[in-house]
Amino acid sequence: MERAIQEAQANPNAKEAAERFGKGDPAQAIEEVIRLTEEGLAKGSNVDAERQYLRGALRDCGVNGTTADLFAQAFFEDLKAA
Repeated sequence: MERAIQEAQANPNAKEAAERFGKGDPAQAIEEVIRLTEEGLAKGSNVDAERQYLRGALRDCGVNGTTADLFAQAFFEDLKAA
C-alpha cells in the first residue's frame, strides 16, 4: 500500500483523481477505494468484478498499472487467507 500511495502522490494528476473520489489527498482516495471494494464484497458482489474495480480505481488515483495489479492481487490473496 505504501508504494501505491507514493506513486499516487508523485503523479501530478493524482490530486484531481482524488477529488473524484471525494478526497483531497491521494492516500485518502486509495483508502476510500479499498473501503468501497470491501463494502462491495461484504454485499456479495462478484469477486472478479471487485478485483477489476480495485485495479481500475487505483489507476484512476494515479497508481502505476503494474503496482495496481500487484496491490489488487495481494489484497485478494490476503482475503482468501483470512
